[in-house]
Amino acid sequence: MKPEVRSGSWSNFPLPHPTSNRYPHLNLNPASKIKGTMDSTNIDKIIKVGAIFKGGQILPKWFYYDNKKYDIKEVNYQWEDFEGTEKLMFFSVSDGTNSYEISLNLKRLIWKLNKICISL
Repeated sequence: MKPEVRSGSWSNFPLPHPTSNRYPHLNLNPASKIKGTMDSTNIDKIIKVGAIFKGGQILPKWFYYDNKKYDIKEVNYQWEDFEGTEKLMFFSVSDGTNSYEISLNLKRLIWKLNKICISL
């Protein structure tokens, strides 16, 4: 089965399947969704991230959101963009269950959780 195609940065890679109701605060109801689709929620919150900086590359390893630590098992994709004159590094990451879009503002050195994508 092909993953659902969405516009923007999440459209070109498959997402892993979630555990049941792992994010009750997002008000998702997996029972009412069609299996095989994904639910994407914009978060746009500042987070704490542990990352390795080596050889000019940035490799995020974990992040904290909503008082919970998420271990990053895989970086699916990364890209750069600008917000005005500020350069941002974006990372599509997975904890082995769900996918997340996180970003680093290289001027302000602020990490953000932009999106959570949950496969249904």
